[in-house]
Amino acid sequence: MTAATMPPLISVVIHGPIQKSLLTQAIESVSTQGIEHLELLIGDNIAAAQGEYIAFLATTDLFEPGALKARLNYLLSNPDTDLIHSPVKLINMDGNDLGAVITRPKAITFDAAINPIHLSGVMGKTKLFRGLSLSQDPALGWYQGWWLFAQVLSSGVRSEYIEQGGAQHRVCQTQTLYLELQRHQAALDVVLGWIYAPGHTVITNPGCRFPPFTVATRLRELSMFIWCLISGNAHVCRSMMENSGLVAFINTWLVKSLRDEIYLQLAYYYQVNLRSQPEQLAQETKATIVQHAMVLGLRQQAPSLLLAVCECFDIPYPQEQTATLADLNDIAPASVHTSSPWVLITSFRTHGAADEIQNCAQILLDNCGTAGIDQVHVLLEGPPSVLENLLATAQAQALHSYRESGKLIFSPISSRPDYKTLFDYANTLGKVSAAIVNADMRLTETAVHQMNAGRAADGHPIYALTRWNQTKTGDFLQGMQAHPPWPQWPPDARHYFEKHCLSYDCYVFDTPISVPPELASVSMATYGCDTAIAAMLRTEGYPIHNPCLSIQTLHLDEKIRDYAGAQGQQDLSNNVAAFGATIMRRYAQHPIYAHSLQQLSALDKQTAWLGGPGNSDVMHTIFLNLGATPWTKQGNYPPFSSIHITIQDGNLDTAEEALANILVAIERNLFIHWELNGFPQGGHIADLLVNHPRFEAIGYPLFRYQWQAMVHRDQASAKAQQVLDGLCKMIAEMLC
Repeated sequence: MTAATMPPLISVVIHGPIQKSLLTQAIESVSTQGIEHLELLIGDNIAAAQGEYIAFLATTDLFEPGALKARLNYLLSNPDTDLIHSPVKLINMDGNDLGAVITRPKAITFDAAINPIHLSGVMGKTKLFRGLSLSQDPALGWYQGWWLFAQVLSSGVRSEYIEQGGAQHRVCQTQTLYLELQRHQAALDVVLGWIYAPGHTVITNPGCRFPPFTVATRLRELSMFIWCLISGNAHVCRSMMENSGLVAFINTWLVKSLRDEIYLQLAYYYQVNLRSQPEQLAQETKATIVQHAMVLGLRQQAPSLLLAVCECFDIPYPQEQTATLADLNDIAPASVHTSSPWVLITSFRTHGAADEIQNCAQILLDNCGTAGIDQVHVLLEGPPSVLENLLATAQAQALHSYRESGKLIFSPISSRPDYKTLFDYANTLGKVSAAIVNADMRLTETAVHQMNAGRAADGHPIYALTRWNQTKTGDFLQGMQAHPPWPQWPPDARHYFEKHCLSYDCYVFDTPISVPPELASVSMATYGCDTAIAAMLRTEGYPIHNPCLSIQTLHLDEKIRDYAGAQGQQDLSNNVAAFGATIMRRYAQHPIYAHSLQQLSALDKQTAWLGGPGNSDVMHTIFLNLGATPWTKQGNYPPFSSIHITIQDGNLDTAEEALANILVAIERNLFIHWELNGFPQGGHIADLLVNHPRFEAIGYPLFRYQWQAMVHRDQASAKAQQVLDGLCKMIAEMLC
């Protein structure tokens, strides 16, 4: 067969309303991809495609240079993959970047089809799309194609994500409220209505983690709420906020995710790029949106959304004058003495970005100058002379002076230290009070005095202190966002899931201390290391407190961290595994706990489960149960406590009185034991509550609440019940 008669390798379907000038640009973006044997089809007829692979492009959209080649190379290199999706950036009519992306940066199966994917980012085997038609897709706007993609996923295929094969979606007009409501309703009625049709048996498969229909609906309502807020339709927002379920759902979202959605809706409505050009939106418009948010009561009811709005607009979070950060400092720094030397232990790298080295060097010098710290020990990667040569003259002189006085001591290491090395190093110093801190953490004189006074009054527990991030407007406790810009809001303004974040970058203890050997697998500054340390030390019997509401340990760093990336997830997996090895060794001979830990696979989310439905792995949930240490003030450490709620006859209404106390129980970090009977299909209690017309708002906070255990006594196997009961006793024993 000659090249002229060879069948096409890729068919590209350019679909949608024809605008000649834009269509020409779309065709040009296809023709410059450098793909041989490519077929170009204009219209909605998928059946005409002859290529082995098929890709889609709206008439208003563009492929990024090399996108099709990147997609094709991936598919050819991964013959078991039949479907892929890539990010789609928003651009305006002039082709300028709007700073927003429609993306789902992970593999997708049908249980994630509730998240819209832009069809211009999709490519796969043509056979997957046989019998389907774009012309029958009734969804509006860029939602067109979402239904088509969901139909392909419903066949059981998995779509892989590739970053390099992106496209650009042109925002052509500003939506009116009427058109946006139409698009919203089409998404609910047509797309989600089809996805959740009773005929899809995959939804009811016990092994499938398919979100409740209510959750899928709330996702669309969240987007609609933000669109109405930024477009000046606050009256619609007010009406939507009458639904307590939506408000509860909003409060489960991370600030970063809310911010991304705000940028997306701003790009659609105003066609501006606020990420890189904040001046594109008038300051008066920004102030009006924030004012509407305050009038709607977001500070009280959905503070994370208000913070996300403020961060997008670079406007300070509105503060109430009823309390200040100074009110949190209960212990005065006066006249606190310790008989043992007080030492700070940290590590330092002489390689890396110059600004990072300068920042950490200045923090090191500040810590050396802190009254109350007798010595600063630095495990140094590289010779001290290299560090001194990298510093400014004044810094180098100060460093030399502290070394000469014996206040600063360097110990050479060859690579980033693990935490066993750090704790073992502390033991070599004799009997001391020690703080292991990251290189970007500063301890003030007040903080050191508070640590000494508090630990003396509390019986010398280990302190694992959540850090305070230093910002241009003040110091604020670490939230769930792992990188700058750091959220600027006081503790009392946060909902539960933005409180009690870990980030223990400071551990205070007395030597000698015996630590588990598995700490050698937990490296400094890796994702999840803080949880692992607290959980592993607690497994060894040490009491752990976190009085961060009284003690401010300052974090000074603007470095971007990608914990969601492959390396971050691998680090987390390693740290969970290290904890798992610790607890398995600790209870290897226990008559009950050993069996439970060895039989975790007996549990499932439908009949017996530890944690919420958002907790996908039981060992990870135990890791969180024992590693998470709630924020407190010094001297105020509520004992471990639990509540039991029994629901009979498959009737949630009979437990209305008990359910009314769930949000208070969550706020107090109580362990919730759920015992259910009479629910033929099983199901996690959070899912059951979300699907109930009166208890939806109670269900959402339970999705990620790790301090709970649920069992259907008439559905779960005897083995699963035994395993779960054993785990609950073990956790209670260690937390008491």
